[in-house]
Amino acid sequence: MNGGANLGGLLQHMAPVLASNAKLFENTEFTAFMLENNKTSDNVAQVKAAFNTARNMGLDITLHCDEAQDTIHRHMRQTDIYVGAAGSTTIYEMSALGGCAFVAIGAGHTQDEMADIIHDKGIGVNAGRYMTLRDDGMIDLNAAFNWSNLSTQIQALLKNDGKRTEMHRRSSLFCDGQGVSRIAEVILKKSQCYPSLARR
Repeated sequence: MNGGANLGGLLQHMAPVLASNAKLFENTEFTAFMLENNKTSDNVAQVKAAFNTARNMGLDITLHCDEAQDTIHRHMRQTDIYVGAAGSTTIYEMSALGGCAFVAIGAGHTQDEMADIIHDKGIGVNAGRYMTLRDDGMIDLNAAFNWSNLSTQIQALLKNDGKRTEMHRRSSLFCDGQGVSRIAEVILKKSQCYPSLARR
């Protein structure tokens, strides 16, 4: 699970839903990451309260706030199934770190597109749109989002080792993490074509 800035309170909505199905996840450990700063402190407090409630209901769930990047990457490499917003940065990062299976939740048009790509590439499932970020910055939650189906999708992947393994394999090929090197190579080649620009 990944919260980032936790738009729309995704984590605190998700935790009790998963906890209500705690028996289905008896041997499953959920780990979440969040950014914590002055702007998100209230949000973090709400997530911590929701996670405490979920733990009391029997769900094995942990929240990590503002850990060092290498620590977060270690957790990401250990991730079997990612459940969370379909933000392209996170999806590419998880793929570049070795891949996993994704249960992607849309939070706006660009994330809806990424959730569709995840499904089409066979690296995960599209759980639907959770919220919409309006042009004025306000958030509209999707009342029709199927929370019970989310638990079902996670459970289906947990039970299917072969499908999960194939999603891991495909997602590890989805992004190799070499994009910056490729861009630098193009820039260097272009600068050789225009030596006067390269000297500036």
